[in-house]
Amino acid sequence: MAFIMSMCLQNNGRIKRLDEVMSVHRNHQGGIYSKLSYLDKQVFSFEARIYFRSKLPALYEPAFKKGLKAILQEITWHIDDLNRKNEELLKKNAELTKEINKPLINSENDKNMSEIQEILRYKSYKDLSLTVKNNILKIPRDIDLVVGIPRSGMIPATMIGQILNKPVVALDSYLDGKLYEMGHYRRPKNMLNDFSNIKKVLIVDDSINTGGSLIKVKEKVAGSDKNNIETLYCAIYFVQDSLKYLDIGFEECVWPRIFQWNILNSWILERACVDIDGVICTDPTEDENDDGENYKRFLLNAKPLHLTDFTISCFVTSRLEKYREKTEAWFKKHSINYKDLIMLDLPSKEERLKRNCHASFKAEVYKNRNEELFIESSLSQAHEIADLTGKLVFCTENMEMIFPTVKRNGEMRKNELNKIKNLDSNIIPQ
Repeated sequence: MAFIMSMCLQNNGRIKRLDEVMSVHRNHQGGIYSKLSYLDKQVFSFEARIYFRSKLPALYEPAFKKGLKAILQEITWHIDDLNRKNEELLKKNAELTKEINKPLINSENDKNMSEIQEILRYKSYKDLSLTVKNNILKIPRDIDLVVGIPRSGMIPATMIGQILNKPVVALDSYLDGKLYEMGHYRRPKNMLNDFSNIKKVLIVDDSINTGGSLIKVKEKVAGSDKNNIETLYCAIYFVQDSLKYLDIGFEECVWPRIFQWNILNSWILERACVDIDGVICTDPTEDENDDGENYKRFLLNAKPLHLTDFTISCFVTSRLEKYREKTEAWFKKHSINYKDLIMLDLPSKEERLKRNCHASFKAEVYKNRNEELFIESSLSQAHEIADLTGKLVFCTENMEMIFPTVKRNGEMRKNELNKIKNLDSNIIPQ
C-alpha cells in the first residue's frame, strides 16, 4: 500500500486519486490490463511501471479483481487525508509568511529609528520623481521654457520638462541666449527657435533653505536682458520661511535633510564615517590585492571616484594599518581633507580574511563615535553595520540608504537623536 501511494502524481499541490485516473479510460473490452495501461502512462514513475508489468499475469486472478476495488477505496481515503493536511499546512505557511514580513513597529528601537528617519529627512531619486509628478499641476501650462539651476536643479527641471514636453536649459545658457536641441521623437509642434517667442519661464532648483542662493539667481536674471520675460521661481523642497522667495513650492522638507543625488558631496560628509575603497576610489582587482608590491602600487595610483571639497569627519577602512603612509599620500595627491583615519590593525591580508571582521570592525568604530551616517561600498557590509550599530548607513553599491532591521533594546537613546537635532547652523546650505 505504501509503495503504491508513494508513486502517486502531485497535481498542482494535490495528489491525484487513483480512481479518478482509472475511471477516465476504458477500452471496448473493459479489461483491467487496459486500465492499468492508462495508469502506466499517467500516474506512475518508471520504477512503478516496471513493478506493475511484472505483476500483470496475476491481475486475471479472481481474488485480485475482487480486492482491487477495496484497495482503491483505501488508497483514495489516504490521499484525501493527505490533501486535507496539505491544505492546512499551506494555510499555516501563508500566516507565518505574513507574520514574518510584518514590519517591526512595536520595539522602542523601531520608534527611535522612525524618529531618526523623520529628523534626518532623506529623499531619494524616486522620492523626487514622485514629488514632481504629484505637484505638476501647480505649474502653469503656458510656460515656454524650463530653466534649471545647476547642478542639482537640473534634475527636477528635466523631469518637469519631460512631463510638460517643454525645452530645458541651464541657467547660464538661458542668460546667454542659448537653447538646447530636443530629440525629434518628442519635439513639440511649436518648437522654440529663438528667445523672441518666449513669454513665460520657470526657473527651478531642487531645494531652498535660507534663500541666499535663490536671491543671487534673481539678481543675475534682473541684471540680464531677460528681465522683461515673465519669470516664475520654483523649488521642489522648501522650508516655511523660504516661501516668500518662491512662486511655487512643491513640498515642505525642513532641515536637516539628505538628498540621494548629492549625498557624496554635501554637508553630511562632515558628520559621517566614510569607507575608502569603492567610495572615494576604485576597489583593487584580485591581482592588485596581493598584500605586496601590486597592492602598494594600487594604493598610490588608485583611480578616484567621488572627490569632494567638504572635510570628511572620519575615514574608517579595512585597509591594514601598515599601509597608512601610502593611503595618506593618495589623499594628499587628490586634495582630500579629513579629520581622522582609522585602519584595521592586523599584520596581513591573510589574517584579515581569517577573522572576516570587515563589517564588525567598522561597526565598532561607528557605534562609539558621534557621526550620524556611515557611507559604505559593500551592500552586505552596509546591512551588517546598520544592524550592529542601529544607525544609518548609505551604500554606494546600490546608492540607497540602509536602515537597521534588528531590535537593539532601546540602544538608540534620546541623546543620539538630540545630536542630530542640534546640528551646527554654520553648515546649513543656502
